[in-house]
Amino acid sequence: MKTQKCNCLICRVAWTRNDRGSLGLLIPCAILLLILGVGSFAADVVHNTLVRAELQNASDAGALAGAAALVSAQTAPMADYYATQATAANFADGNPVSENSANTTVAVSIDTNVPGEIGECHVQVSRQIQNWLASIFGRSTELVSADATAACSQNVVSTGSQH
Repeated sequence: MKTQKCNCLICRVAWTRNDRGSLGLLIPCAILLLILGVGSFAADVVHNTLVRAELQNASDAGALAGAAALVSAQTAPMADYYATQATAANFADGNPVSENSANTTVAVSIDTNVPGEIGECHVQVSRQIQNWLASIFGRSTELVSADATAACSQNVVSTGSQH
């Protein structure tokens, strides 16, 4: 049994049109989408890594400042203040690392009950950052955090470099 073809103008054009080469347009479009997806992922990974390194520097500075304050009986009560100020003197993602910055938390804890030590200072910072291109795939923000702990020993004689 033979199928009958329609003789209208639309069907005649559709039957005579050559479909060859349509895959040649689809493959480059798919490759372009893949490159955009990988590129957005890579850009956001690098951005997140940079912000995490900046937050780590800030928390390291805060922990060292807090631990250094524990050396003296006069400055020990202000150790958390020194740690907070040293953390805030650093920048991450273009903004100071302090509680006054948007989407940023800074937690400082001083522990003077450490065996064999005068005490230790623990600084934990976190910041909610905006992803640049990953928002296309539903990841508009990312929480990046870092923490540091520095201890103050009774054997500390001086700080700084020796010549």
